[in-house]
This record gives sequence, structure tokens and C-alpha cells, in this order.
Amino acid sequence: MQKILLILMSFWLLKSSSQNPLWAQLTPSAPVSGDMTSMFVDSANNILYIGGRFEYLGGKKCRGAARWNGTAWDSMGIGFDRDNMANFSNDVKKIIKYKNKIYYFGTFIQAGPFNTTGMAVWNGTSWDSTGAFPNGGVNDADVYKDTLYIGGDFTKIGAMTCSSVAKYDGTNWYNTLSFPYGAFGIRAFKNKIYIIGPYYTNGYSLTAEWNYLTGWKPSLGVQGNTAKTLNGLERIDTLLYFYGRFTHLSTMYSPCIAGYSGTQLYGVGDGGGVNNYPTIHNVKYINNKAYLLGIFESMGGMTIPGINLGVAELTGSQYCIYGQNIDNVVSDMVGYNNELIISGSFWKVNNDSIKKIAKWIGGNYTYSCSTFTPLVSGIQDYNTNSNNISLYPNPNNGIFTLSFKDVSYSAINITVKNVLGQTVYERPNFKLDNTEIKINLADLSKGIYFITVEERNQAFTTKFIIN
Repeated sequence: MQKILLILMSFWLLKSSSQNPLWAQLTPSAPVSGDMTSMFVDSANNILYIGGRFEYLGGKKCRGAARWNGTAWDSMGIGFDRDNMANFSNDVKKIIKYKNKIYYFGTFIQAGPFNTTGMAVWNGTSWDSTGAFPNGGVNDADVYKDTLYIGGDFTKIGAMTCSSVAKYDGTNWYNTLSFPYGAFGIRAFKNKIYIIGPYYTNGYSLTAEWNYLTGWKPSLGVQGNTAKTLNGLERIDTLLYFYGRFTHLSTMYSPCIAGYSGTQLYGVGDGGGVNNYPTIHNVKYINNKAYLLGIFESMGGMTIPGINLGVAELTGSQYCIYGQNIDNVVSDMVGYNNELIISGSFWKVNNDSIKKIAKWIGGNYTYSCSTFTPLVSGIQDYNTNSNNISLYPNPNNGIFTLSFKDVSYSAINITVKNVLGQTVYERPNFKLDNTEIKINLADLSKGIYFITVEERNQAFTTKFIIN
């Protein structure tokens, strides 16, 4: 399993206040009010872009958008929502670069002189008109094969009906990916588009997958308490990581974070634990290392006193915890000028006044380390992991056939689970005396299911769709 580093910001006081500082104020000036919610580094021009719910920065009125050149802050025109000068309180959810311009996404409705709900374009010196724009907020965006993909809470872009998901080539918008249930996050991965959202309908349980041949279909679900959710997804090396507040991704136990290869799930220990609402809020990949922000109670079997925002490193199958007490939420993280930068809502770190944006100065400091056993399970996409067993038709109406090339098995166990990992059908100790078994699950609702056939120490699992 590839190496990844997880970093989460801490409410937890590891040592006394006399401990050498691990974090320091990045700049002398921090927002007078409001929070920093998103950052992006334009490495070509060495500029750090900031977005959030703030009015002033570096003595300048910024209204939700500012840039740092390594020595000083600069405003970006008049910023966002000029007609609401009394208080800027809308979110900036994502900042990216596309075709040499900086794109801001969020819940604002104006950028500089332009009306432009949910998205804004900065050309390096001023805000550009976006032409057609969404009629609602944009929660996330991704660039893949020179195409911009967005996900959010909109139903139109300009006059074009385009629900929740759309793509843009720099000139034209396309509604071929419209999805009716909303999108919290979006990522392209192995020639497919994955989104996460609030949906629990028509077989969709928090995630959906777009295949250019078959369109949208349900993907991986999560298990957990009634507040279970996915907060985001991120590509790291060869895996797509899902993170949030859950105990299982599909049937894989891996609290708060798990990887997916497109055919296999990768569990990474106990993540943030399972009690008292542990949550991973964000994941960033910087200089070949992955960093996570969130709330957890344990890490790799190490119990942490209380409920904490904490710091952890994951290398292979080892977690290492380290950090200092931070008094509020850390929203984002970037690497800039060879420094690790965090931003958020905090005012103090280890009782020192460090407001809203900080840099790591702790070197290789670590607190404690622990190992765990990585878990891997296979999830096949419309095919089998056995040459002896096949399922057809797929998709189906709930009635399908299992075909066996070999009938020498003494007895088999058949289990079907839904995307939440709940068992919906069992047929234990079945004596196989024919090459085919017809299974009738027509009473199940439409959606995605996983069927497992076990015989002795062998198991075959495949995914099928009831439509």
C-alpha cells in the first residue's frame, strides 16, 4: 500500500504550554473577523490565493478573496457580493487554476462588478465576466483532461438546464452529466467521474459514478450512525480516497477514511475511531504526502484523551500522532515556499495568539506511533474475480442467474448485501448439483448490490444493478 501522511489539526494539548512552538503566524496581519475557508497555490507565479468569510486582510478591504506574494497581502478588486457591503458571510468552497485563470467557487453571487452566482474568474489583474453561470452554489470542482467539472446545488447554467453536475471546456458548458440529487464533491478517476452528496434514493447512497457508456449509477455507500456522511474525495497516487464521518465504506471497516482503486477497497486502520462523532473534514496531497484535517478520538489504536482535532502521519501501516492545541477548526492546507500552511477559524495555538493562518515550524516532531494491519477487499465492476463463476444479466430486474463451470463444490454460501453493507439475502450451505442457479430478488428496490459466493476458503464477489 502506498505511503501517505495524514495531518489533522488539534484541540488536544500534547505537552505543557512551555513546549517549543510547532506553529507560527504566517503573516503579521490576519482577518479582523470571519474565517479562511479555502486556499490555492499558483506555483507558476508563486502566489497564494485565499478565500473565505472575511472583510479585511493586511489593512485592505478584501471581501472574501485575497492573495499573498510571500511578503504582502493584496486585494482582488472589491471581492465578492458588492451589494451587501455590511457583511460578507458567504462561503468560498474551492479555488483552482484552469486555462491560466484562477477560479473561485462557493455560495457568493457577485465578483467585482459582475453578477456571477457560485463561481468567479480572476485573470491575474481583475475579475472576468463568466458569461453563463450557475443559478446556485458550487461546492467542488476538478480539472481532468483539460476539462473543468463542477458539482453543487444548481439546476441551471445560464438558460441551460443542468442539475448538480456540469462540465466546461473553457468556452461552452455541457449538461451531459446532469444529476438530480445534488453534489458535495466531485473528482475524475480512471476515466470515470465520482460525486458525493446527500442522496438516499433510487439506490444512490452518498456516492455516484459516471461511466461514459452507461451514464450515472450508484457507487459505494457508507455505514455509521444516523449522522453518517461523506465530506469529500481526493485522488492520491493510484487510489481515490473517500473521507467523512462513517465506520465503513461499503463493507470495508475503515472509520472516516478509505481508499478505492476502482475494483478494490483499502482500509487504513481505525481512522479517527468510531465513538463521539469522529470526522475527517478535508484531505490534501502536498509534495507526495497526504494530509487530513478532522476530529478524532484515536489513531491506529492509540487512544487520545477527549475529542480532538489532531495531527497524525500515516506511512505504510504506521500512524504517528503529533501537533499542538489549536482552539478551533482548521479548514484547509497547502504547501507554499517549502512551508506547510494551514488556515481556518482558529485564534490560538498552544495558548499563543496565532490567528486564522499559520505555518508549521515543528520540523520532524512526533508524539507517538502505532502500527495497524491494512485491509483490502475486492469490489468488481460488472465482472467477476473468478473464471469459474459468472452472473447474468447485469444490470437486471432482480431476477438473474449464477453460472458455474465446476459443480464439484461440496456446499456454498450465497450472501447479498446492499451498499450500506446490510444483508438482504442469504442462502447458506447450498448443495450445488447444477451448473446454474436462478435467484429471484425482484422484491428488492432498485439500486446497487454485492453478491458473495463462498466455498471453503475461497470467495467470489461481484457487483450487480437492479434497475
